[in-house]
Amino acid sequence: MKRLELTQTILVDLDQQILEGLLCQRYMDVHGQSEVAMCTFEGRALTWWNGNVQTLGLANANQIPWSNVKAMMTTEYCPATEIEKMEQELWTLTLKGDDIEAYSNRFHELVLMCPELVPTEKKKIEKYICGFPGRNQ
Repeated sequence: MKRLELTQTILVDLDQQILEGLLCQRYMDVHGQSEVAMCTFEGRALTWWNGNVQTLGLANANQIPWSNVKAMMTTEYCPATEIEKMEQELWTLTLKGDDIEAYSNRFHELVLMCPELVPTEKKKIEKYICGFPGRNQ
């Protein structure tokens, strides 16, 4: 999928930050806080987060649920047209050759960015399997 270089950089940064943030998700699910994930932000993302902290106050910003933080990040860094392209790519993603690792990695990246397309584990598994050749749903 081709993107403008700037947009691609932003999306890669966002993907990386979401993945790093997911390392903290178990803690946040228990405590309902986003402050742990914010420690991984750098550069533009850190500036964006610090702006939110100034607006909301540190205590309030740290209480934002992770699902809301992801939505805020998506709004800030991913134009609607890019999200639509990723949704289309997820819908049409198929295994090419025998490179299951590349297929799996891209599938999981797209699922992170388009969770509403596969809202349950069952749907996620069904969509994953549909990407294998010879499988129709």
